[in-house]
Amino acid sequence: MSRQFIIYSSDARLPDDPVQRVTEIGHILSRARRHNNANEVHGYLALVGNNFIQMLEGDSVVLAGIMLRIGIDHRHTNLVLREKGDLATPLFDDWDMGCCLEPDVVRHALNKAGIVEIQDVTAMTPDQLRVFLVTLSWLAKTSGEECAA
Repeated sequence: MSRQFIIYSSDARLPDDPVQRVTEIGHILSRARRHNNANEVHGYLALVGNNFIQMLEGDSVVLAGIMLRIGIDHRHTNLVLREKGDLATPLFDDWDMGCCLEPDVVRHALNKAGIVEIQDVTAMTPDQLRVFLVTLSWLAKTSGEECAA
């Protein structure tokens, strides 16, 4: 089994209503957590404005299947594989699917990661995306609660 990582970004197509939006993301997380747990995939998802960014770690074949499913999911448009490679050191072993949706926590993580003026995640480098997601997961762990739907 070849362990790899992928980082992608996409435009989120979610309801405008905040309650419906959180409900829809809850459905995404529930399904992803079941699938990831069964397939030894770990990762972290963030919603930044209207963009999803996510890093996943797991078997290369399983990750390819996940990317295919995301590519046809109506909740994602403009899917871009930002980086992929061999996984030297797992970063998200504690998360079947960690997630952060809270704008204030996202801004705090961006600042802690040294990313102050990014308005669009598509302008972030893969290294910035990785540092940002690791920082979010660290903030969730140290606060004792996951900031997720």
